[in-house]
Parts: sequence; structure tokens; C-alpha cells
Amino acid sequence: PVMESIIRNLIPTVMEQWESKITFESEIGEKDYAFFSDCALRIIMQNILFNAGQALKNLGEQDREIHVLLQKRDPQLFAMITNRGKLTLKTELVFKEGGTTNPDEHSGMGIPVAWNLAKLHEGNLTIKSDNGTVTACVTVPCFNA
Repeated sequence: PVMESIIRNLIPTVMEQWESKITFESEIGEKDYAFFSDCALRIIMQNILFNAGQALKNLGEQDREIHVLLQKRDPQLFAMITNRGKLTLKTELVFKEGGTTNPDEHSGMGIPVAWNLAKLHEGNLTIKSDNGTVTACVTVPCFNA
């Protein structure tokens, strides 16, 4: 499945760039495909994983972990990405252009672009921060080949 492949291909870059550990669980079948542009899906997942990795850069080694869970929840594929840290903005501001959690290094365009791509393709992206953990959830339409 393309979504699983995209995530697997991004993991080594995130692990190396931010010295993070990533655990990945996939519970989707070989015939479960995202009804979604591959390019858009890659942009979404790359922005979320890179933001997660970047959030860990100032944490101790034991806290630099990202967990990715991929599931089929008919009629959608569901990806949940969790990491230590907290949002420095109110959740609703993360989706607005310029609403960066890292103003020293980024323009704040990545997550708003990812959110708009998800919506454009009848998917969704949510991000929340609670008790020192940030959780991003992506849902995209899927079909079984």
C-alpha cells in the first residue's frame, strides 16, 4: 500500500536528521489503498513526521521517540503520529499560514499546506497536545483493490 510505503521511506530521514527513534505499526492489508494523490499524501506525511522530529531536538535521548500507527477504519485509512513535546500555539493556529511552532527555523507553511491537501482530497488532519504528548491524526479515503 502506498501510504505505508511513503511512511517507511520517510522514517530513515527523520531518524537520522533528528536522532529520533521511530516505531511503526501497520494494521492495513496489502489491498488497502488510499484514494488519494500519492504526491499529496507524501507532502502530508513528510510535514507531520518532520515536525514531530523537530519537536524532539531539544529533548533528552530517552524522550526522542515518535510512534506511527496506520490502520484501516472503513471507509478510511487512519495514521496517528505521536511524540513528546507540546504545541506552543493554540491548536487552531497551527493550521493557519505562518502559525509555526518553530519561528526561528520555519515559515509555518508545512502544516497548513498538509491540512489543506487533506481537506482537498476529502481527508482530514487534526493535531492536539496533551500532557506532554503531541498527536497528529490523518484520515484519507481508501478502497480495497
